[in-house]
Amino acid sequence: MSNSVTWYFLELDKNTRRNSIQTYLNQISYGNTDLSGSITQYWLENSLKISPIEQVQLLIRMYLMLMKGGGRKWP
Repeated sequence: MSNSVTWYFLELDKNTRRNSIQTYLNQISYGNTDLSGSITQYWLENSLKISPIEQVQLLIRMYLMLMKGGGRKWP
């Protein structure tokens, strides 16, 4: 855990409104988009879930969007 950057993401979440995070997760269809856990815990084995297949599908959608020249429009 000494090389972890979890602290960095905890700080980002503390400084970002929950509503903004929820909107972004909804826009990119990230997993179950469930932020019902604590703002500092939802992504640490808590309420937000995404399967490996969903992760790959998201990356493919992002890649295809960038290749079509729509990168500035992502999500």
